[in-house]
Amino acid sequence: MTAKARAGAQDKDRVAEDAAAELREWAELGQLLDGLSHANAALKAAAQGVIRQYDLGPRGAWMLSMIASGVRLPMDLATAFKTSRSLITIELNRVIKAGLVETSPSLVDGRRTELALTPLGAAACRSLRKETARIIRRNLAGYSDEQIQFFAQALKDVRRVEPDDGSPPATLS
Repeated sequence: MTAKARAGAQDKDRVAEDAAAELREWAELGQLLDGLSHANAALKAAAQGVIRQYDLGPRGAWMLSMIASGVRLPMDLATAFKTSRSLITIELNRVIKAGLVETSPSLVDGRRTELALTPLGAAACRSLRKETARIIRRNLAGYSDEQIQFFAQALKDVRRVEPDDGSPPATLS
C-alpha cells in the first residue's frame, strides 16, 4: 500500500471515529434534552387539580405560588413567565374572579396594582405546592440528597445563556 493510500485510509478512519464520537455524545445529550423538554409534564399534572377546581388558565396556579413567594406586581409576573402583560392580565382576572387573589393600589406608586393572596388563594397555593412536592419526591425517590443538589445545580447551569449564544456558526472556508 502506498503512503498516499495509507494516509487516505487513515483519514477515512479518523472521519468515521469522529462521526461515531459525535453520535455517542449526541445520544447522551439527547437523553438530557429529552428530560428537560418533558419535565414540565409533572408540573402540569401537579397544577391540574387547582386549575380545574378554580377554572384557571395554564399559569393561574403558578401565579399563586409566585405571589406567595413575594411577587407583588403584574409586570413582575409577565417578566417571570416571559410573556406579555396583556396575557398575564387575562389570567390574573380569572384568578381574581375565583377569589384567590386580591388587588390594591401600591403604597409606593399608586398607579401600580399590588397583588396578594386571599385566604382561599393561600389554601390553593398550599395544595399546589403539596401536590408538586409529592410528585417530584416520588420521581426522585431513588436519588440521594447530594445527587438532588447536584442535579439542581446542573439544571441551573444548563439554563445559562451567554451573549453570543445563538449566533450563526462560523462559515467554513
